[in-house]
Amino acid sequence: MSAVEEIERCLAQAIQQRTATEIIATMGTKVLTLQNFQQLIKKNNKNIINKEVEEYYYKILTDFDSRVGITYEIFEKMVENLPKPKRRQDVVMSLIEGIQSKKVPLERIFKFFDYDGDGKMPLNEMKELLEYLYPEITEEDIMILMKNNNEVQFSFENIKTLLSFEQNMNAEIVIVKDENETSDSDDDDEYYDEFGMFKGNQEEYFDEYCISEDSPFYEPFMNFKSQYYKLKENKTIFVDPDFKPDETSLGNVGDNFAWKRLTEIWKNVQIFQKDLYHSNSELGVHSLVSPRDIKQGSLGDCYFLSSLGSIASKYPDKIFELFQTPILNPYNFYGVWLCIQGIWKLITLDDYVPVYNDQPAFSGSDTQEMWVILLEKAWAKIFGNYGNIISGDPREVIASITGGPTWCISSDESTFIDKLKQIMNSYQNYIVCAGTYSDKPESETFGLVRNHAYSVLNFRTIKLPSKEEVQLIQLKNPYGNDQEWNGDWSDKSPLWTQELKDNVLQSQEEDGIFFMCIEDFRKHFENVFIGFCNPYFKFSQITIQCQKKKSAYILLNIKKDGEYYFSAYQKSQRMFRQQSKDLQIQYDYSEMRLILSKMNKNNSIQPLTYKTETDMSFNIYGRLQKGQYILQLKVYWIMEGWDQSDVPLVSYGEDTTEMKFCQKISNFQQASILFEAKEKRAEAKPLNPSHPELVALKNKSQAYNYPYLYYQNISKEKTFSFEMVFEGDIKLKKPHSGNQVDIELKPGQDKLIVYKFMTKGAKMKYQIHKFKCRSAS
Repeated sequence: MSAVEEIERCLAQAIQQRTATEIIATMGTKVLTLQNFQQLIKKNNKNIINKEVEEYYYKILTDFDSRVGITYEIFEKMVENLPKPKRRQDVVMSLIEGIQSKKVPLERIFKFFDYDGDGKMPLNEMKELLEYLYPEITEEDIMILMKNNNEVQFSFENIKTLLSFEQNMNAEIVIVKDENETSDSDDDDEYYDEFGMFKGNQEEYFDEYCISEDSPFYEPFMNFKSQYYKLKENKTIFVDPDFKPDETSLGNVGDNFAWKRLTEIWKNVQIFQKDLYHSNSELGVHSLVSPRDIKQGSLGDCYFLSSLGSIASKYPDKIFELFQTPILNPYNFYGVWLCIQGIWKLITLDDYVPVYNDQPAFSGSDTQEMWVILLEKAWAKIFGNYGNIISGDPREVIASITGGPTWCISSDESTFIDKLKQIMNSYQNYIVCAGTYSDKPESETFGLVRNHAYSVLNFRTIKLPSKEEVQLIQLKNPYGNDQEWNGDWSDKSPLWTQELKDNVLQSQEEDGIFFMCIEDFRKHFENVFIGFCNPYFKFSQITIQCQKKKSAYILLNIKKDGEYYFSAYQKSQRMFRQQSKDLQIQYDYSEMRLILSKMNKNNSIQPLTYKTETDMSFNIYGRLQKGQYILQLKVYWIMEGWDQSDVPLVSYGEDTTEMKFCQKISNFQQASILFEAKEKRAEAKPLNPSHPELVALKNKSQAYNYPYLYYQNISKEKTFSFEMVFEGDIKLKKPHSGNQVDIELKPGQDKLIVYKFMTKGAKMKYQIHKFKCRSAS
């Protein structure tokens, strides 16, 4: 839920209890001030961020052109179209629909989530069951559902009563069918098992796979399908000619490995296997894709495997959807989708893998599953060989699997704990990995591996008997063994009470999974890698040819209000790794800049946000309304001889985004730097002590790297005029030229002068002449 939606939910809740007049009257004023408004919202959600409430408040004042605050009339107009808060029956019906869609009897679902098999569920197990039935369920929904229910342990009968099944104790759940659906739909049972998983053969799966001809996925899929049927026609077992089972595909990982097919190594091999060894296995895809499936071998790709673990923990369906071939086929021909630097590609694979002692040498599986091994092989194929995927950044992996934006926060940032708590509070849409310090040997004393990536599986806030709250982070070491954290809140820590063990810890296996508190986490982990993933967001992509000396302008058509991320990608450094150091290309990332602006109806430009970064990829975010926007992309290529290169640009948001190139917009740079200057005008100082109403700011544009001078007349009655004469080896940027600028500023007006230095070490000086101050009237 976005901040705006949460604020409006709080308003809707408030208006259900009192009228607008009554709410304002209780504040003791005739209008809602910012402080009153924050108090009203905080009453319904104490965790909401003050800045977001402030932004919403001032937007209302702007929309209604109010200078005094939110009046009775404004407040009534604000809330008249707000959605009504959910009723208990709405939540119940969503859960009933979830039961119907699963096609599994409710009693069977109950047994899966009753981990200890005692016929009763504590509240945490109950919540997991509800989330399985209704993935979008919120804490508020659960509170609505549980209202007036004092149960601490829930039996099957309790749940039936809670969901209004008390009059149908022995009835099976009826699956509602479309009236237009033919009887042939019953044949679906032939291809799907009781968990909703496909159980037919590969040809039948192709027939079930629906994709439109205008989709960017269509052509790769049809080529893959054609290749499959060619193998079938020739009765050929596939050997990948582009990633041969020999030393060329190994790279610099050594040569003491043989190659074998996975079907030769394991008798009961499958791409996905249901976890039969853990009583808390879930249903559907959750039972087939789990962080427990991941086991690191002798290859140093913990960044890759920890990313898989984090995604498998939160979005196992994302892993499953990558596989064009989720089941074995007789031709050993497999395909997985990966979003490589912003472009979705279908990677073809055979099932040959490097082996040592007749077992997979790199990633492995205790359950004879192929999915982790095939994804690792696809990753190696993209970058040339296994040696080229040693060490890396989890963000690259997360983006390649989800297509969504990524970023990183460092534990030495002063705001680190606040940022991490913000992620914890809205964890539903985030994929998180963490990397330990390389230079802290004391971490090894506590069972951690230095310079190693871990999956972040969960965040929990627990209450101690003393009423104190402790925030815990659950992590997994991709080695998947007994090398775990052994400090406070580790599996064998005395801090766990029996109740906390039952409700939170649950497992004490030597599986690399453990908890630690947020304070210890900060001491031992240097970076946190974050990916944003919303299953309902839409992906759009365009490739831009970025020239060294020119900016690219992209016209965006936003069709639906909502949140949008825009990400730009350079080629990965690992694309330029070679087996021989003599052939290694010294490739470095170039600085990139993105500026997002609104295109107003009069064709004027309104800058919204900007960002400059030197990295493989970066993104900017906007909460946008329906309309047209301009995105400016500039890459300062530093590679010798590179005058231009392709840069994929991705939109990830509420709806697909129409993106197309447009001509250079002449005033874009001036408008963007003016936007920056206005953001910093609080730093402006009086130009002349005798006239404090005329303020000046000398600064440097973060977006364009150009220095500028900014002047603003903040008086209401005076007009200032003066002449500026510049000295030094500088050049004034348009619309100014020469070495002189004449300025006249009426009340409220401002002026921006942008310039650039023509030689290294040059300095700028100026003199002010003919200064005048007169009454504006």
